[in-house]
Amino acid sequence: MSQNIVQPYRFVAPAAETCYTSGGGQARITSISQLIGLSVTSGTDIVGKDITEISFYLKLNGSPTGTVYVRGWDSAADIPSSPAVTFGSFDASTLGSSFSKHTFTLSSGTFSVAVGSQIGLDWGAGSHSDDVYMQWANTDTTNGNMWVDSYTQAYEIIGGCPNYCWYG
Repeated sequence: MSQNIVQPYRFVAPAAETCYTSGGGQARITSISQLIGLSVTSGTDIVGKDITEISFYLKLNGSPTGTVYVRGWDSAADIPSSPAVTFGSFDASTLGSSFSKHTFTLSSGTFSVAVGSQIGLDWGAGSHSDDVYMQWANTDTTNGNMWVDSYTQAYEIIGGCPNYCWYG
């Protein structure tokens, strides 16, 4: 039998995933609102975290096409032109017709989340056919707010909170 010496004060616990999935409503991005996501508010434990991954619950409606980017902005004033990070991207046509969790990971570094940070989907300017839906809790704002924006219309909080997970 071998003996191992453990140094408990040198152990660093790995980061864990935290999820908020309290509702089954849906909000969509279309040619009118090409951006949608999480507006970080005070009181949620994502504030002050350096995150490396974000997940949203997504589905398609119809036959949407085009690249959708998952981005983080330092504030609403940065949307859509100045994202701080891009977590990844996906082709809208690859989503399923039922909500499922989609995770996006930074290729390097972290995103430091502050009150007022925005994390969400950016479908780009221009016309898009059909829709990409994000699942949300339309009455619960405990862990942030849902927002929409476009390249032609102003940023707007629409209430509720998206179902999301973060890692960091």
